[in-house]
Amino acid sequence: MKKILLSGIAGLLMLGMAQRTEAQSSNSPSATFSQYHYTPFVTNPAMIGASNDLKLILNYRRQQVGAGQTFDTPMGSVIYPIFSKDREKRLGGVGVSFVSDNAANFIKTNGVTAAGAYNLHVG
Repeated sequence: MKKILLSGIAGLLMLGMAQRTEAQSSNSPSATFSQYHYTPFVTNPAMIGASNDLKLILNYRRQQVGAGQTFDTPMGSVIYPIFSKDREKRLGGVGVSFVSDNAANFIKTNGVTAAGAYNLHVG
């Protein structure tokens, strides 16, 4: 009985991994939105405090999903670093981001995100 149970669990795990691999290969995300430096608000909000430069990031993705149906997703971000008065230390940064997602003229989603990050200087 124990062997049958272990074989069943192993089979379900392998089936689950095969399904996950298939889903990842056929529905992989757009390269524009999966690169962390192009979408800091989406992938890692702590990246807002990691740069000394003012950043303006504009992204646009159009993905064909069927005959005449597309997913359109424009996105923009502004990141502003914050320095100490003598500009020797970066204290952090603040930013705002917007996204507008149109899923085949069926579901439309708009969003605005604001975030802040601070740098902890050790030593």
